[in-house]
Amino acid sequence: MPFEKFEIKKPEIPIGKGREVAENLHDWLLLFEKVKNKVAFVNKEVYTPLKLEKGKENPLGLFPKSAIPELFQRKPGEQRLETWPRHERSAILGRAIFKDKQGRFYRDIDLKGIGHIERKKIGITGWDPREKEFLGLLESKDAFKEYKFGEKFLSAGIRAPRTLAIINLEEIIEGGKKFSLKEARKKGVIKEDFQPVVEVRGFGTKARISDIFFGDEWLEETKKLLFEDAKKLVSQELERGDNPLTDQEYLEWFAETLGKNVGLMHKNGWLHSNLTSHNITLDCRICDLDTVKKLKGDEINLDKDYAQSSSIQRLARWLDLPEKRLFELFERFQKSYDSVFPPEERKLDNKGGIK
Repeated sequence: MPFEKFEIKKPEIPIGKGREVAENLHDWLLLFEKVKNKVAFVNKEVYTPLKLEKGKENPLGLFPKSAIPELFQRKPGEQRLETWPRHERSAILGRAIFKDKQGRFYRDIDLKGIGHIERKKIGITGWDPREKEFLGLLESKDAFKEYKFGEKFLSAGIRAPRTLAIINLEEIIEGGKKFSLKEARKKGVIKEDFQPVVEVRGFGTKARISDIFFGDEWLEETKKLLFEDAKKLVSQELERGDNPLTDQEYLEWFAETLGKNVGLMHKNGWLHSNLTSHNITLDCRICDLDTVKKLKGDEINLDKDYAQSSSIQRLARWLDLPEKRLFELFERFQKSYDSVFPPEERKLDNKGGIK
């Protein structure tokens, strides 16, 4: 009997509309200059297109140099990075499809801790007593905390970005001048025990809910492109082929996925504590994990995460959906949350904390 002919379906590679996004955001490129650095950590669980070697200096130890968006004649050690409004201490290095050893795909590569950038103004703006850090800088212990929780989240089935590497900075740039850490500490730019780093991170899309809901600096067409890019990424991840997700299907997927993410987070005893629409990407990854805390009895309230995580409704409102649809999406979120963290497993005290 002859073998039956059949077609092997190859999995779609989630590339989204990466090229179109990069072209659209070309005017947000700023010039960065390399400072002395040493790679402190490389995540061996990810197959990245980057050359990263622990203990060696790397071209990604960067700091902003110029607010001029188009400088094509770059000197050695200079790079142009894509900066976004309200992402004040991070910038996109580039877009390339790569994956980790568990088969998860990533595309957007960003650098966090590369100086404070706000509406194309660059520099370090001093110590922030509320955040207990220098704006624009990232401390080593916070970067490693984000890495460790990212690994825990992914192992637990929670969608999150992944730390690719952490680079210790030995110099910083302030006021257009390079300072060694010793000089920076002497001048009071950084504290004595503060070790600044650049964290290299991998996302699907770095775009957050807040980027399209609050993105007044961008044209409406840019926000729509970011939304369509995310929707296409998710469609390709789900192998939808010639039948991509509609807006409604995408929102339903988002609500269910976010409910699962938050439910698994709480089930494992973790509280994000800053789960705003700026810390949820458009492909539903929970990010900025340096604020995650371990739940301890009645010291922490679940409501802080739970209420803020419903920012899915901001997406629905941006799409101008009727109020009935908003309620349906929240019901999906709730059902998904309960499916992974059933009410009978949640032993709460009268303050909403887990006993």
